[in-house]
Amino acid sequence: MSSGTGSQLPDGVDEELAGAIEDEAHRHLAADRIPLAALQFRHALELTPTGPARVPRLLAAVEALLVAGDVAAALEYRDEIDAATGPWADYVAGYLLLLIGEVNTSRARLRRAWDETRVAGGGLRAPVGLPESMDRSESMDRSEPVDLRAPVDLRARIATQLAIIGALQASYPDMINYGEVAVASARLPWVAAFAWFAKSLGLAVAGRSAEALSELAAAESPGAPSGLDGLVARGMIRLWIDDLAGARRDLVSALTRAVGGEPLRVAQALGFLGEAEYRCGALGESVVHTEAAVGDAEENNRVWDYAMLHALASYPLAAMGDWERAEFHTARSAARAQHVGAPAGFVYAAASAAAVAQARADTMSLLRAAEKLEVYYPSLEPGTHLSGPLRADALAQLGKTGEAVEALADFTARAGSAQRRSTQLAIARVRARIAAADGDYHEALRHCRLALQFAAEVGLRLEAARVELLAGEYLCACGRRAAAERSLRSALRQFTAMGAAAYVTQTVHALGRAGLPAEAPPSPLDALTPAERAIATCVCQGLTNRQTAQRLILSTKTVEFHLTNVFRNSTCPAGVSFGESSKWSQMPDSDPGVVIAAGRYQAARCPVQG
Repeated sequence: MSSGTGSQLPDGVDEELAGAIEDEAHRHLAADRIPLAALQFRHALELTPTGPARVPRLLAAVEALLVAGDVAAALEYRDEIDAATGPWADYVAGYLLLLIGEVNTSRARLRRAWDETRVAGGGLRAPVGLPESMDRSESMDRSEPVDLRAPVDLRARIATQLAIIGALQASYPDMINYGEVAVASARLPWVAAFAWFAKSLGLAVAGRSAEALSELAAAESPGAPSGLDGLVARGMIRLWIDDLAGARRDLVSALTRAVGGEPLRVAQALGFLGEAEYRCGALGESVVHTEAAVGDAEENNRVWDYAMLHALASYPLAAMGDWERAEFHTARSAARAQHVGAPAGFVYAAASAAAVAQARADTMSLLRAAEKLEVYYPSLEPGTHLSGPLRADALAQLGKTGEAVEALADFTARAGSAQRRSTQLAIARVRARIAAADGDYHEALRHCRLALQFAAEVGLRLEAARVELLAGEYLCACGRRAAAERSLRSALRQFTAMGAAAYVTQTVHALGRAGLPAEAPPSPLDALTPAERAIATCVCQGLTNRQTAQRLILSTKTVEFHLTNVFRNSTCPAGVSFGESSKWSQMPDSDPGVVIAAGRYQAARCPVQG
């Protein structure tokens, strides 16, 4: 609730000065300098007395604060916003409600604003398939909205937020159609940028990733209409279609340019960069990115991001066997998903629980998480999560092969047609489990070989090692002890190199069950923090301190500080490579990734829109 301080007026007011400051704020807004615009709008508001002139300045100030990511400051004015009326007020109130997680109330206010901003006399009927009460008149007739004091592209702003709500509620028509109206009718660069973001992701989750990527083909170009938001959207979509190298390039580029001063309103960029690192097997870097993303969201009170970002943070921590931190993020993801009540949050919370269950080898917990995931996961783009047919996987592990076959058939009917290599890998692994449960180990090994091929094509190092662990167990069951030992020790080396301690433990147990020496090799990186691991890896690849700083987007002094700790805590000799086998080191973009330190990202104060 509001603290009430935002509605307190100072002793002196100056309408003339307030107007001049407001004009300057509009110039900053038009030039995409959102934080400066927010500061100026707020200053003008402080000089404005209570009355009709205050309301439009109030709305402009609160919106600018929200776009700049300062939800806490915007909440100071909540009482005044709630008391304001009209479509512009409904839009700003709906935007604020969305960011603090009150999604259903937000949608009601935004839909009222949408209905109130119909262009008078447009006479255009809504095309088939558009959401109720929606038309394209704004994209065809640039007439002013009813409230002449409101922004001329108010309808685009409303549509953008409704598209985002469509994403949270898994309503693909809303995502795409509202997104299209927003793109067509946006005027200011920041409005257009986030409209492009909303539309592109809507196309992707509706199974139209190729179309979305085509529209974002020039997203990296300076001055692209989609801005850095479009580059982030392209990075996310590339992640989902298994282009890990392309995803990392786009996300790193967007964040690097944002640190350099370009406006970026998509705070999730850090989190999805972390997920890209996780899929590549760079677990330490993933922890740095995802926990920085959580910290940024919490500092800016973006409640509806919490379930997703806490889930992303749990993935690498679970693989690393850091159970306390992993389960903390899993619990927070579940709690925040329940608070917001949107399907997207429930999907991420279930995926988080599944990641922990897999790392713990807890099949019953995996089954429970998988059942929840299937309830809420309607995406037509299977790559949005790396989960695959989890319910079939758990059922096969429990020996319920008939049910597993049915569950796998259900999954492939929904997602198999996408032909994502990551999805095919997951399907092949489940087929291997089903065959093994039926005692057909030769067939199981055939599916393991297919899964390994898919993993190598994409660069899914952790998933590849998990398949090698599985293959080792099946080889042992076939009586092929020498081959089993080679496969298990290969998996052990890979898990150790990645710092995947949870899977190291699983592999050591598998070696013990096979009657093979089961001691895990020591890792020189075990005592290091995620940032120290990233820096040590770069240095051991032959990079200088300056080159390491450039790659990781850190200062040279920060690199030197971490290296001092590395040398103090590790006996690793200089020049030792922590890389994995040649098949991985030769893959494109196989460096450990770019670490964006939370403090540096926050110091840059890049504009963030929720």
